[in-house]
Amino acid sequence: MRLCFIAFFFLPTLLFATERHQVVLLLTNPRAVSTAFEKSMIARKDLKVFHEPWVSSYMYNHGFHETVFSQLPPEEIVNTKNFDEVKELIFSYAEKQPVFVKDMIWCMIDELRGDTSLIADTHVVMTFLIRDPVKSIESFYAKAIEWNEPATVDGFISFCFRYDVIYELAKKHYEIKGEWPVIVDAEDLCREPERIMEAYCERVGIPFIPEALSWKSGMPDEWRHLANWHDKAAESNGFVSNERSDTERFLMIPETSLDHVEAIYRQQKPYYDKLLELRLKGRDV
Repeated sequence: MRLCFIAFFFLPTLLFATERHQVVLLLTNPRAVSTAFEKSMIARKDLKVFHEPWVSSYMYNHGFHETVFSQLPPEEIVNTKNFDEVKELIFSYAEKQPVFVKDMIWCMIDELRGDTSLIADTHVVMTFLIRDPVKSIESFYAKAIEWNEPATVDGFISFCFRYDVIYELAKKHYEIKGEWPVIVDAEDLCREPERIMEAYCERVGIPFIPEALSWKSGMPDEWRHLANWHDKAAESNGFVSNERSDTERFLMIPETSLDHVEAIYRQQKPYYDKLLELRLKGRDV
């Protein structure tokens, strides 16, 4: 009789419990064509898309918002105080629909090294986007120098470009889940967006929507607090290939910063090469 009562009491809860939908994470370094990637996800219209929630929360809570943000981030991000609170916010949306999150690896290195539960979560698909470090670093420098001193930008480059950490987390993913995570190279994506995005969608378990390879230009509301960083991405309406020889590297970097930038490049390039070997190549390759 007692068992019947317990079953009767808990049955409605079991019947109406909501299983969390999938959360697809795209983690990257700055200036890796990630905002264009995100625009493609927004154009699908079947996902809740978060734009750099961990970066936005980190910068707001560490007082960087006065110099970096064009305006305050969305209130729900302002109300978060740490990595775990942002994660719980994302998971709360995943109770209603599938979620896509694009964010920067540099702001969560300690958290992901110290707690592998996000990698191990069966409802989370962790993916990475990489780009030739020459192109990423040059693009970052050109943008950051608009409102920072060269020494400050040099410091940003030191801690923002962490191909070594991406490789470390990719190996951790392999150890925990028995397979390498999806790693997309920006050059491949921009050169052959349909093939790469179709393969990406297949790997992460979402439908491929060809129409989402192009989108309307304009600044999404979720980006407005970081509008200074995303003006070109906001103007875009599709993926654009940018071919260039490596021999032309760092032409835009001033002499005073060149040695520092070259040192970061030499340190991180081997990890980029390792990640490149693991990258998603699409069909028929």
